[in-house]
Amino acid sequence: MKWPKSANTGTKGSLTSRAGGLIVTRDGDVIENLSFTNTITVRAKNVVILNCKVKATAWYGILQDDGSSNLTVENVEIDGTGSSGMTGIAIQAGSTIRRCNVYGMVIGIKVWGPNFTVEDNYIHDLAERKTDAASRHFDGIANLGASNGVIQRNAIIMPPKDGGTAGVFISSQQGSVSNVKVLSNLLTGQPSYQAYAEKASRPMSGVVFDGNYIEKGIYGYIFNSSGAAYTNNVQWDDAVGPVPDPVKAWRSAA
Repeated sequence: MKWPKSANTGTKGSLTSRAGGLIVTRDGDVIENLSFTNTITVRAKNVVILNCKVKATAWYGILQDDGSSNLTVENVEIDGTGSSGMTGIAIQAGSTIRRCNVYGMVIGIKVWGPNFTVEDNYIHDLAERKTDAASRHFDGIANLGASNGVIQRNAIIMPPKDGGTAGVFISSQQGSVSNVKVLSNLLTGQPSYQAYAEKASRPMSGVVFDGNYIEKGIYGYIFNSSGAAYTNNVQWDDAVGPVPDPVKAWRSAA
């Protein structure tokens, strides 16, 4: 099994630098081969962001506003520079994040709308300048109320020693969650739990964790108060061993 790393995610080739960020308001725009120093905000439908970099101290690297849909983000690099409270990429309905290299913020990817795909991304070196515990709730991928989606083949490395909440955090605290599949991801590091399936104030059903490689978090592998299906996952504890061969091969690869 080959999970992503820097070599097969993020940008390729030279980029044209643009100071500041960008607000996209035209449906169908393609934003390609550019480097930004502030947020790309999408307020249109059917936008594609391809082979771009955002290096910024901001609340978001890429933000898809309410009312827009069908955003595609591919081969993008987000460097949060350790900025306080930042989310790397936040998407709404019908959108896809693929082959992105995301690091240097509190939350790597957040999904807010239904019918989403998050696949083949490398999320690592999450960071927060503030040292108080309330600011350091790291999540690799967070879903607080989005349905009908798939999270697959991502490699997520959570910070060591009290490394936040979870690699994949799913909770119905902001909206109902149904039909979400978490498939064949690598979840490693030291969060509280590597995975969360938390039934909060709204319903949750049809959540599936299948075929993932999951290292033990500080308190365990998965916090599951929703009845999520948990099948065919490979669990291990670095402190005890043995580390599964596919994980060892991935760690040693370039």
